[in-house]
Amino acid sequence: MGEDFSQLFSKIKELHKNGKFEEEVELLNEAIKKEPHNPNLYLHRGNAHYYNRNYEYSLSDYNTAAKYDTDNPWIYNNRGNIYEAQNKLDQAVSEYSKAIDIDSSISGMYINRGMVYAQLDMLDNAISDFTRAIELDLDYANCYNHRGRAYQRKGMNKQAAEDFNQYLRLSGNTYGDAEEFREYIKSMGYTPEY
Repeated sequence: MGEDFSQLFSKIKELHKNGKFEEEVELLNEAIKKEPHNPNLYLHRGNAHYYNRNYEYSLSDYNTAAKYDTDNPWIYNNRGNIYEAQNKLDQAVSEYSKAIDIDSSISGMYINRGMVYAQLDMLDNAISDFTRAIELDLDYANCYNHRGRAYQRKGMNKQAAEDFNQYLRLSGNTYGDAEEFREYIKSMGYTPEY
């Protein structure tokens, strides 16, 4: 498929970027007819189904992709996203853990697993995952946000305030929530630095 494949993925990315998931699925259906053993096609079609909230189709595509490529962490990460969306949290943790076992250098996978741990009230595990995500990407504001919330839930207000200040430093008011975080910090008895 060579150059055709490169053009195909450019079209797929454009459709995905513009939220045209049904058109993306149609294009991927045609590509899969030509290359039925290409795991990336199933992975991308699974993503399109996921964003259309067609979790059953998405999971089926990720499972097919895993048959052809057992070493792609995104397959397992994305299956974890489906299980989290379906509130199957133990399965989500299992999938995120498989993804991390394959590639432990992707901060987002630690964040995903950490958020599920937080939902399961396994706050020490959540904090550990958010800390690892921060080690991998010091400038990722949401890592500090999530870890700060876990610290806050544990009553570790000093650490929570420090993380919320880091979040404010890194994000500014990008998400429109700066004042909310300043109030969190004040309510814990600390002073916002940003």
